[in-house]
This record gives sequence, structure tokens and C-alpha cells, in this order.
Amino acid sequence: MANRRKFIAGLGALATGSAAAVGTGAFTTARVDRSISVDVAGDNAAYLGLDPSISEYAVQQNKKMQLVFDGSNGQNGDGLNPDSDTGFHNVFRIVNNGTNTIRAQLQDVPSDSPMVFKYTSDADDSTTLTDQTYFPNSPQPLADTSYGPSGSTNSGYLELDPGNDAYVHVSFYLRDEGDATDDVTTDKSAIPSDVGIYASALPDTDGL
Repeated sequence: MANRRKFIAGLGALATGSAAAVGTGAFTTARVDRSISVDVAGDNAAYLGLDPSISEYAVQQNKKMQLVFDGSNGQNGDGLNPDSDTGFHNVFRIVNNGTNTIRAQLQDVPSDSPMVFKYTSDADDSTTLTDQTYFPNSPQPLADTSYGPSGSTNSGYLELDPGNDAYVHVSFYLRDEGDATDDVTTDKSAIPSDVGIYASALPDTDGL
């Protein structure tokens, strides 16, 4: 029995010496307890920031941004003109408050909807829509096939670096005749009641 104890002790010493020589630092299991702090911020302050403060056509209620074109947010009018095309500049901002570059696009907007989303990198104070780019996945009633910045290899997304923002503009195409093509309906009932904005983060330079 004494010899057996010596053999086990010797084997342990050999294993320890081998690990020190190789230097892998491997371990089988470890448990480390840490605290977690999580909060639900309003849309304007969340990592994917949605800032409604730049127009009366967007408002934050119960920490969620809502788009309002029905006169309920103090506008002088009560809604859109019938049989009309109406555009609203600088309705809200989308802000990357995270630490990774993100790619954003619309979700849950039917391709034939008369509600159209565009964006610019800065506030658009022009009287036309020519400098605006269709938000990825937005309906395109003017049959414009451009999705994203001209020449961009990631043209299927709105790409924002950390701290950057984009101004989002909203138009409604309700004229039976005019600019809208047959691919987009002019039926007001086709305007979605909810709009989704999907964003995915790109790995940073460290692969994180």
C-alpha cells in the first residue's frame, strides 16, 4: 500500500510538470458569479435609438415611439388629403447608441403599401424628395430600384456606425392616377398599423 501511494503521488507530480511545460491553461469547469444590471430605456435612449423629438408626427408613449398622422399630437390638421400624395420630412431619427456598426431595415410593411419610408444622413430641409434614399424594404411606388446609398456594397441595409444617425421621412401615395405604379395600392386601408425596424450588429475589429 505504501508503494501504491508513492506511485500516485509521482503520477500527480508528472502531470503537473507536463501542464506547466505545455502552458495551455485549460480547465474543465469554472463557476464565476457576477451581478447583472438591466434596464428598459425609452426608444429615444435605447441602444437602437428611435428619436421622435424632431417632429410633431412622432411621439413617445409608454417608452415606445409612435407615428401619428391623425392630428392627435397637436397638429393643426386632422389627417391626410383624400386622393393625394403627401410627404413628411424629418419625422424621426434612428440612432446607433451601441458600440458596434449596425445594419437596419424595415419589417412588416407590405411591398404594395402606399406608406413609404426614406432616409437621409442629415436633416432634409429641401422642398423635394430627390435627395432621399428608400429605407431598405420600403415600398417603392416610383419604381425606383435603388436600395441604400449609391455605390454601397451593403445597399440592402441602412448602415450606421456607433454614434451615427439617419433622418427618416415618410410619404403616402393615395392618388388613383399619377406617380404611383400598379405595384403599389392607393387604398388607405393598406397602410400598416405597425412598422418594424430590424437592426443587426456587425462584429467590431476584435471580432466581438
